[in-house]
Amino acid sequence: MGSLTINLLGTSFKINAHQDTQYLQQLLSYYDEVVNKLQGSFPGQDPLQTAILAGIMISDELYTQKYSSTDPTLSKENSEVLSQVEHITAKLIDSINQVL
Repeated sequence: MGSLTINLLGTSFKINAHQDTQYLQQLLSYYDEVVNKLQGSFPGQDPLQTAILAGIMISDELYTQKYSSTDPTLSKENSEVLSQVEHITAKLIDSINQVL
């Protein structure tokens, strides 16, 4: 059982999980990498929006990987879809920022 203290997007808390601490730290490091990428692309973004978009981006990666591994012919299609999703996400962020 592992534990991890998370300090991210202006909040801090501790979690305990069945995975070991090193694994949890690797997950957090990857999530932090995605969050930093979003913050660099869209400075001043609301932390909640950033967290939600990071979750969506990681879910998209997982979904794309899951289906490209079951059918290799989908790999190119998934890459194109991922590119479209990223473009649409960027447009949504811009729209949200304009409203705020």
